[in-house]
Amino acid sequence: MMRKLILFMFAFSLAILSVKAGTITITSPNGGEVWAGCTQKSITWTATGTSNNYTIDYSTDGGASWISVTSSLYITNNTYSWIVPNINSTNCKIRIIDSNTPTTNDMSDNAFSITAPLLLITPNGAESWQAGSSKNITFVANGTTNYYDLYYSTNAGSSWTSIISNQYITGQLYNWSVPNTPSSQCLVKIQDHTNTSCMVDISNNLFTITPPTPSITVSSPNGGNILYANNAYTISWSSAYVTSNLVKIEYSTDNGNNWIPIVTSTSNSGSYSWTVPATYSTNCLVKVTDLSNPNTYDQSNAPFTIAPPYISVTSPNGFENWQGCAAQNITWSSGGTSGTFGLYYSTNNGLSWNYIASSSSYSYSWNPIPNMTSTTCLVKIQDYNNAALKDSSDANFTINQNNDIIITSPNGGEQWEAGTYKNIEWVSAPTSTNYAVYYSLNSGSSWASIISNTSSKTLSWSVPNSPTPNALIKVVDYNNTCKFDISNANFTITNPTPVITVTYPNSNLTTYANNSISIQWSTAYVTDNYVKIEFTSDNGATWSTVVNPTENDGTYAWTLPNINSQNCKFRVSAYTNSSIIDESDVVFKVLPPFITVTSPNGGEQWKGCSTKTITWATGGASGTYAIYYSTNNGQLWNYLSNTSSTSYSWTTVVDVATSNNCLIKVQDYNNASIKDSSDFTFTLIKNNDIIITSPNGGESWEVGTTKNITWVSEPTTTNYRVYYSINAGQLDCIKYQYFIYILFMDNSK
Repeated sequence: MMRKLILFMFAFSLAILSVKAGTITITSPNGGEVWAGCTQKSITWTATGTSNNYTIDYSTDGGASWISVTSSLYITNNTYSWIVPNINSTNCKIRIIDSNTPTTNDMSDNAFSITAPLLLITPNGAESWQAGSSKNITFVANGTTNYYDLYYSTNAGSSWTSIISNQYITGQLYNWSVPNTPSSQCLVKIQDHTNTSCMVDISNNLFTITPPTPSITVSSPNGGNILYANNAYTISWSSAYVTSNLVKIEYSTDNGNNWIPIVTSTSNSGSYSWTVPATYSTNCLVKVTDLSNPNTYDQSNAPFTIAPPYISVTSPNGFENWQGCAAQNITWSSGGTSGTFGLYYSTNNGLSWNYIASSSSYSYSWNPIPNMTSTTCLVKIQDYNNAALKDSSDANFTINQNNDIIITSPNGGEQWEAGTYKNIEWVSAPTSTNYAVYYSLNSGSSWASIISNTSSKTLSWSVPNSPTPNALIKVVDYNNTCKFDISNANFTITNPTPVITVTYPNSNLTTYANNSISIQWSTAYVTDNYVKIEFTSDNGATWSTVVNPTENDGTYAWTLPNINSQNCKFRVSAYTNSSIIDESDVVFKVLPPFITVTSPNGGEQWKGCSTKTITWATGGASGTYAIYYSTNNGQLWNYLSNTSSTSYSWTTVVDVATSNNCLIKVQDYNNASIKDSSDFTFTLIKNNDIIITSPNGGESWEVGTTKNITWVSEPTTTNYRVYYSINAGQLDCIKYQYFIYILFMDNSK
């Protein structure tokens, strides 16, 4: 009974399901489409009688296997927006299933294609790559940014190690130095740096990284090198995957048939400083061996040479003709030297050497070549730090003297007296325009300057007081000191003639009696410390002694006698040798001192209350003068002032009654006997610019009354001061106009 009931219920359910069964029909993609991976595409379908809960899958092998897109997703519009995966297949299909009624489903009628934007090509599985080797990771890309991240895994993808990040690659290839991480569970992953969620691909299968092979690689010397005996040389090598920290280094001189130890054990640091032995050979090799594994070693790829160090002069090497003051290149080659060289030249076939310069090059511009003539010249190059290592020219070369300057005088054999002036003369090429001139007193062992720069080719020279038979002159081009000439032979400087020269007074001067005069003279080559001085007033007819002796210091102060003569001279002679003597070249005058009034000197008319200039001439006076005036022809003199000038501004001439008997007198302030007065009288006229009209004499005015004081004046007078006197005007009027009992005056009068 129960069995029947169950069968009935099952049959009823099938009936109901068969009645309500739905349909799903995929419309896109349904075959033939080409979709780009990592783009967004719409999967669409039609449906009837479904639950609207859908499971969507895709296949890349025509439906043989399926990969889930979504599961049991409620969708009412029969559309699903799908990010197309990063795959490459032409046999793709989509399948849609009603999640509640799995028998209601559909799949693409035909295959469609997906093109991957980024697809890893190698390594893609089963490769075996050795650690330490260089391998190409390759891929294809279409639509990426060209900026990539690369990773590798040694545990089947459980974890990843970065190879590169955000690396710009356009060739779809990356050369990878395979790391020393041996494993059979290796994968590589590539992804677009800006789209890591979709544009990513991983090796399809595992590949293997095998352990590396230990290696040593000699890099220097590695063939063709020339090593010089007794020099330090750095042996260089590299090693990879060598576990030992020590190596052995050997060398061979017979192309590897026999090996000689350099060091039996040294750090595997990659370099070793070797002092090259003097075992000369062209078949040398170096070998570096892992001390813990003799099979891990390397040696030079080709033979190198061990040779003795050398220097070889290449120019000048014999028979060259070089010009003095020109420039020439000294050249040489070398090997095994310190790299710094001393350069020397010889003009006597190597008997003596002259230093030129030091150089760290193999060429030196010798400029200027010395200005001389020799046919037995050599050049020597010497290691600056090892004098034994050197070379010189194989044969002599010639240096010819530069003749751009030729001295014509003195050129040898002349006799020039010390203290005289002589002309040094020379000729020169147009290229020489300025010159320095020197003289030597010791045949050229040392030189003293005469002039440092002149454009002339003739020089007047004061021959020095240095008597010698070994004098020379040298003229040097100012702009090129290499160019010069020296007198062909010595000339003689003879002893000078002693000279005394009176220098003052030595012209037609005028001086005055009783004045002090400074007698001056100069001496040359006079050994006497004292002189005698004499004086004549009759042009040398007779001489009187001024002083004998006095120091020969060039000056002597003497007070002139009280004479009047126009024929005076001084004479100075050596105290112990009267033949060394000189006197004034021309006579001078000694006159009495004087003062001569020049204005007013007679006939002038000067008005009171004005300003006039008193002038005078003088000679031999003290330089300070007293000035007086007289209104009575010199019977009485009135003092005005004293001055150190030869003029005096008599400001506001004293206002006195008119006088025709006026004189001016000027007198030496320190010697009253030296004086002069106007030759003739001049007139002082009373100033009448203001005239009182009342009271003007004889009036009687009562105290307390008011009276008019009246006057007339010149138009130039506009303002006045008025005074009165009760003692007949006994006040000192100084420059005021005129007193009776009342004084009227203009400000200026």
